[in-house]
Amino acid sequence: GLGSRDSDGHSQRIYCVKFHPRDPNMILSSGWDDTVHVWDIRAGCSVKKWDGPHVCADSLDIFEDVVLTGSWREREGLQVWDLGTGKLLKTIDFHRKDKQETETDHIYGAAFSMDGDLIAAGGSFTSETRIFDVRHTFRRVD
Repeated sequence: GLGSRDSDGHSQRIYCVKFHPRDPNMILSSGWDDTVHVWDIRAGCSVKKWDGPHVCADSLDIFEDVVLTGSWREREGLQVWDLGTGKLLKTIDFHRKDKQETETDHIYGAAFSMDGDLIAAGGSFTSETRIFDVRHTFRRVD
């Protein structure tokens, strides 16, 4: 398997792995250790990582150079990141603005549409799938 010479790799379970859609030598992974790793198959190691998402299922995706993560946590569960810098670009409010205090995110699935215009995500609290419009400041589509 892929080793890690330049970083420690993941320290806990890995729950999602994705190939970059345009670069067959790049793989992204995330899991319980609250990190995203970018792997280069040619180098055989993790070449970049950033801290943040707590991924527990199929909730890591990439469109062009934007990474989407869904985290299993109460708040700030749906986020988009810049692949080049690893910087957080946006936290998407999974619930309506008038959400109840007891509503939590706990995202188990998140993905871009094929054209990158929409994001679909599903969580465990409300057992619902929600759609967000990327072109309109990640507005929730109802």
